[in-house]
Amino acid sequence: MVKKGIAILLFLLVSAGFLYGFISYNRRLSKMMNQEIEQAEASLEPGEEPDETPETPAHEEPETVIGTEPSEEPEEAGKLISIPNVVGLKEDDAVNALKEQGLVPEIHLEYIDGVEKGYVFYQRPPKNNEVPVGTVVSFSVSRGPYGSSETTAKVKVPDLKGKTEAQAKVILSGLKLKMKSVGVYSDTVNSGQIISQDIPSGREVEAGSTVSVNVSLGRELVDVPNVMNKSEADARALIEARGLKISVRSEYSEKTQGTVISQSPASGQTAKGTTISITLSRGPQPVTPVPDPVEPEPEEPEDPGETDPDPIEEPEETPIG
Repeated sequence: MVKKGIAILLFLLVSAGFLYGFISYNRRLSKMMNQEIEQAEASLEPGEEPDETPETPAHEEPETVIGTEPSEEPEEAGKLISIPNVVGLKEDDAVNALKEQGLVPEIHLEYIDGVEKGYVFYQRPPKNNEVPVGTVVSFSVSRGPYGSSETTAKVKVPDLKGKTEAQAKVILSGLKLKMKSVGVYSDTVNSGQIISQDIPSGREVEAGSTVSVNVSLGRELVDVPNVMNKSEADARALIEARGLKISVRSEYSEKTQGTVISQSPASGQTAKGTTISITLSRGPQPVTPVPDPVEPEPEEPEDPGETDPDPIEEPEETPIG
């Protein structure tokens, strides 16, 4: 019995030692793995994420285009670049924006509803992440809505200059084109008529494209400043600051010399470039002195002795017969 008890005791001691060693080994192994993970995370650049393979929707295979290498080599190795936001840009603009920062664009063409064809709607890594120069930035470009054709019809852009906004809409709608209008002031084009367009007439574009036009609002109206009782310099500064011209004349007045005594138009609104006429006071009109009247000198009487008497006529003799 004693030997049996000793054997059982030894078995229990060995089992306890084995269990203790196994637990200690697991703890050390777990600690070593945690240290490896922490070191790996510490080696990642700020903003860099572990490689993940995004899932592609089962209904389509996106077309991928890898951009060329960045156009400029970084001056300093390991330089970090803040990724620009390219969502909402056209494909070419997005490519240029990334290349300017020393990044490599990767383009995915995908069908999507609600995003105009040719515009970026997704990017990865996201904007403002800091990554090394030469990092590949992927972005998705819309092919148009689901079910749209790869081959889109081409149409020629018409000449819209001089047309009214309503006329231009009808013309573009008939060509399956859209229009975006912006109102601008013009001194030469009547209000409501188109001044210019962003796509020149005659150029071929895809149906569904948008043509932006500038529509005349007519001449810009400005408030006429009140310059009464101001000096010529102050009046000129106020008028010209509104984009108006000035015409100056002067006349005598009881008002202070050099101040404005009248203006035309006096108030209200007028078109930019209009001439405002002002009249300046020359001060009171000087009084011209009236000379005293000059009395004529009296005439001297003539000497009677010096006056020849009237000649006496002698009677003519009549001969006797």
